[in-house]
Amino acid sequence: MCALITETSLTFICPKFEDTALMGGLNIPVDDCIYWEEHECPYHILAALLSKLKCRKIGLNENCSFGHVISLQQAATYTMIGSAQKCLAPLRACKTSTELALLTCA
Repeated sequence: MCALITETSLTFICPKFEDTALMGGLNIPVDDCIYWEEHECPYHILAALLSKLKCRKIGLNENCSFGHVISLQQAATYTMIGSAQKCLAPLRACKTSTELALLTCA
């Protein structure tokens, strides 16, 4: 599963067999979902989308596995890959009232 977030769009890349789980779990508007079949390589699908959107630099979640990073580097050789931690940390620090209530309860 991948969420490609740009300044203007949100696109999910997801295995086709997970489509109902993805759509059922989202409570936000999604610009696009791209599904891949088991015989397809999701890294090539993501690389093609990055090329189409002219993304030359991407930031990945710091919890992304080394194997995923290497596979993406091989598929998207023209794209510079780095960490999105500086962008994601402030977003994770903001909590909704529901999230705060859950944390208090826990």
